[in-house]
Amino acid sequence: MANPMYRPMHIRNDRNHGTSLSQDTVVKIEELKRLANKYHQYQNIDPDEIVKWAVHGAINGDTKFLHDKLDLLHTIESLAKH
Repeated sequence: MANPMYRPMHIRNDRNHGTSLSQDTVVKIEELKRLANKYHQYQNIDPDEIVKWAVHGAINGDTKFLHDKLDLLHTIESLAKH
């Protein structure tokens, strides 16, 4: 269940960004958005800001932040299941 404190962020498609993001990157950003909202309590940053930083980096050709955050959130999700 999403935290009502944070409104869901719409990931705009590449036409709105004025650049092209690969379909793989868009899928990863959507996954990041889902996980950041689901596990918001484990972070001190608004989930929307995390997603915005990831999108900004991806637009500029740097997906390190996106991948690092996804790795962290996948680890949190894995631990939460145990």
